[in-house]
Amino acid sequence: MRCPYCGYDNPANAEKCQRCGHRLDRVREKRKEKSILIIGIILVAIILAAGVGAMFGISNVLSNTNSADTPQKVTINSTPTPEPTEAVTTASSSSEEEETEESVKALSADAVTPTPTEEPVTAELVDVSELQSLVNQGYSQVTVASSEATSTISQEGIDNQPHVLYDGQDWSSWQDGVDGPGIGESVTFTFDQTYKVRIIALKLGNWYKNIYYYTRNNRPKKMTFVLGDQSIDVEFEDEKQVVYLEFSDDIETDTLQMIIDEVYSGTEYDDTCICEVTVYGIAEDGTQGSTAIVTPVPTSTSTESTTTDTTTTDTTTTDTTTTTDTTDTTDTTDTTGTTDTTTTDTTEDTAAAEGTG
Repeated sequence: MRCPYCGYDNPANAEKCQRCGHRLDRVREKRKEKSILIIGIILVAIILAAGVGAMFGISNVLSNTNSADTPQKVTINSTPTPEPTEAVTTASSSSEEEETEESVKALSADAVTPTPTEEPVTAELVDVSELQSLVNQGYSQVTVASSEATSTISQEGIDNQPHVLYDGQDWSSWQDGVDGPGIGESVTFTFDQTYKVRIIALKLGNWYKNIYYYTRNNRPKKMTFVLGDQSIDVEFEDEKQVVYLEFSDDIETDTLQMIIDEVYSGTEYDDTCICEVTVYGIAEDGTQGSTAIVTPVPTSTSTESTTTDTTTTDTTTTDTTTTTDTTDTTDTTDTTGTTDTTTTDTTEDTAAAEGTG
């Protein structure tokens, strides 16, 4: 036995160290106690390890039992695996793809079947035969209940209000009442009900008696016609003729506005005149108005150098005096049978001559 104090190797059963004299039996006891302690610690460690292992084993058994009975708890407590995640992602992606496809289909449907839009109505000048054809189809004159103008000339003894535009008389006409050619001035008709308007017959200018009054006053060259939600611009030739303005389709309306945009200038007066306006359409209630057709009038190119009427008579000795509203004229005679000339004006001629313009 080696001495722990001096290191001398003594016999195994020596009670004291042969070199230093220290007691070795105590050393043996301490070593034996130490060994027993170590063995005890090891045993305790083994027992503890076994206990821990047993606890883990029991926990696993219980866990497996619960997993078999209640799978939902396992789903909550366990870490999700890649497979379920892919499944959820795939399902979500599929749902989004379906929504996208439906949106694309909806957009495609809209693109294939666009909302139809109404084409604007156009107008053209036509022959009287077109009006005759429409009358045969049931179109008739529209009844104008009232009319108004933005301005009207004031002349003593002469009515130039817009209602004369549908009085059927060529000797009357509406004339604007502003300085200048009346650009922008307008007349508006209000019908007695709603009509499907298709054609308008117009006598533009001053149609009193002959071409003389026609050329002295302005005539519309360009006009805008407003019917319902349609606004149509039209240009006319400078001819003393009935013009027929036909629309490409029926226009449903109960009003008509006519606006002067440009004129042919008169030789003496700066007033713009319109003689007659006749509208043709089909009434909403099915009633039919007058089917009379405004017929064309040949253009007159002659002019008069005087506004008087001449009467020739033969007499021998009698002197005759003729009195009119504005002129007194004495007829002169002689004994040789001289021809006498008498100048007379009717009331209507005098009023038109004085008031025109």
